[in-house]
Amino acid sequence: MGNMQKLILSLAILLGITSCSQKNQRLSTQEFQDVVRSLNTIRSAKYQDQLIPSLDSAFELVEHRRPLDWYEYYDMHAWNAWVDKDLESALSYTDSMILVLTPVHGVESEYLHALVQKGILYQDLNFYSEALKSYFTASAYAEKYMDKCGSGEVHYNLAKILYIQGNYSDAIQYFQKAFESSQACDSKGFDQFYFIGQGSLNALGLCYENLNEWELAKESYQKALHLIDKHSESFPNEKSFSLTAKAVIQGNLGNTERLLGNYQEAIRLFEASILINKQGGEDLRDAIYTEIKLAKLYAQMGEPQKSLEITDTVAKLLQLNPDMEAQIRLADLRSEVYFALGDPGNSLQSIHIKKAYQDSQAMARRELPSLNVPASLSYLQQKQELQDLKKRQDRIMQVLISALFVLGVAIVILVLIRRNQKAAKRHGEALSQKNEELNVKNQQLIQTMSDLEASQEENARILKIVAHDLRSPVTGINTLASLLLDSDKVNKDNRTEIEMIHKVSNDSLKFMEEVLNVNNKFRKEDKTPTDLLDLVEYCANYMQHKAAEKKQHIEIKGNHIFLPIYRERVWRALNNLISNAIKFSPEGGLIEVQITESLSTIRICVKDQGIGIPEEMKKQIFAVDSNEGRKGTSGEHSFGLGLAISLQIMEAHEGRLWFESEENKGTTFIMEFPRPGSKVKIHNPDVSTGFNLN
Repeated sequence: MGNMQKLILSLAILLGITSCSQKNQRLSTQEFQDVVRSLNTIRSAKYQDQLIPSLDSAFELVEHRRPLDWYEYYDMHAWNAWVDKDLESALSYTDSMILVLTPVHGVESEYLHALVQKGILYQDLNFYSEALKSYFTASAYAEKYMDKCGSGEVHYNLAKILYIQGNYSDAIQYFQKAFESSQACDSKGFDQFYFIGQGSLNALGLCYENLNEWELAKESYQKALHLIDKHSESFPNEKSFSLTAKAVIQGNLGNTERLLGNYQEAIRLFEASILINKQGGEDLRDAIYTEIKLAKLYAQMGEPQKSLEITDTVAKLLQLNPDMEAQIRLADLRSEVYFALGDPGNSLQSIHIKKAYQDSQAMARRELPSLNVPASLSYLQQKQELQDLKKRQDRIMQVLISALFVLGVAIVILVLIRRNQKAAKRHGEALSQKNEELNVKNQQLIQTMSDLEASQEENARILKIVAHDLRSPVTGINTLASLLLDSDKVNKDNRTEIEMIHKVSNDSLKFMEEVLNVNNKFRKEDKTPTDLLDLVEYCANYMQHKAAEKKQHIEIKGNHIFLPIYRERVWRALNNLISNAIKFSPEGGLIEVQITESLSTIRICVKDQGIGIPEEMKKQIFAVDSNEGRKGTSGEHSFGLGLAISLQIMEAHEGRLWFESEENKGTTFIMEFPRPGSKVKIHNPDVSTGFNLN
């Protein structure tokens, strides 16, 4: 088999599946697949030193590696190990290829290729039984998951084992199946249609030649050359392969012409083949085999000296490119040439060399002569069928066990249902009695709720009366302040204080208006963009006289931050908090008001150094009248309404109000507003004020 075998083995591993870049992006990364496709077009031993570093660098840049990325990475490393004759490593990388594609849908052709490649490596290691197992697994997979096109690679490699055995008749059948399968491919892809197609025709020619069917051999070679010439333009990235394949076939056709006695045509074909593979550096091994054929032709033509010169050249090439089959053929030819030249000593020595190489080859292939490929495949088929049958039986047994389990559960459920029905009857009577009791309590609760609603309506009515009665004197204060401001008799020192009286009375009138319209909702259009720092300073100035009475100092920190708010309501809430801080702080104390902001919220913090809030009061601090009876540090009275109103105001802004306090160390109240456009949802603590501003 010689040159044909070596070329097939090299190309089978050398040529990966190059269509991965067209796969679903779920299975591969486009950028890495583009790199792999570029590397595949120049992949050969002479570029080996450049390919793997380029591959590793590209793979390192892939952030999210997908199954086909790993597959291509391992495939190229397997080829690299094969070129280095490290077949164990190549086999390990091939196992990794299979592993990363198990189980993945949509990678059937790649998975099949990996199974076949594993068989090729076992065959190269002379483990022919293992190779057959891999080919059988691939065949079963192709039959189950792929169309007729997918089985071509499997038939092709099974035929190679039969060829190496010398079982040419059976090999012909498998090579014919491989060719038919390759031509059935709808996609007309390179690997199946072109590579397997012309390779099968070339192999058929070798089989016919060994069976002395020389005309049939010549016909097969010519068909292979025609296939290459017809379709080579369809695969522009594979021009190097097309040239190499054509050279191999020309060398084989030349040998057939030699056997047919067409010596000049044989010489022309041999020299054309050698010129491509030797001078182009495409396939030196095939060039060696063709040189041997040419030397044999010159010996046959009665030119032993010219034949000997060619064999000397071949011997030098084999020192750099060892090949056992070529050594056997060379030694056999040299024994004939030396004998024809009258040199029996060298002839005998060549015979001994040939015998030594044959013994080595027989030792390496010791498993091959006894291997019955059809019987082995039949055995593997029967074994697979038994395994499938066992799996079906196991599934049936699992179904039966599940059915019995379900039946047992059903019986238990029926027993429990019967028992529960009896218990339900007993409990039903008890529940009816309880239901009557609950109905009575429910009516009582409804009555209580009705009384509470009436009480709340009465409270709201009283509040309106108070607001109405206060409205007239406050209006008078506001009018008087307005008249004073319009008068020229007010000096500059008093004007600031009168302006504050006018502004405070005006805000108070707006509050009374809200109380009198207590059922109206806050409207978003009423919000106005407000400088929070100006508002805080305004509140602090308003409360400064109360703080001055207790020799307290109000300190303000923060930046100018604009926020759409209900200004008067926030002012009222802020006044309540500052007022409480003054009320419950000792003389000379410091009250800090600070504005802070984050990406989603804006906070106003009012911090004092006062008496703090006792633990037992914290849960009801926001309830109406919660502080009634609790006096300030200077005996100030508390009415328990300010914090409840402040909480309602913050809820109307979709914000929240809470506190942090430690008794006798001080209290901090925090008003938190959401930033406009923020997606953060602010939830208030679970408190009930018992008071509704809306």
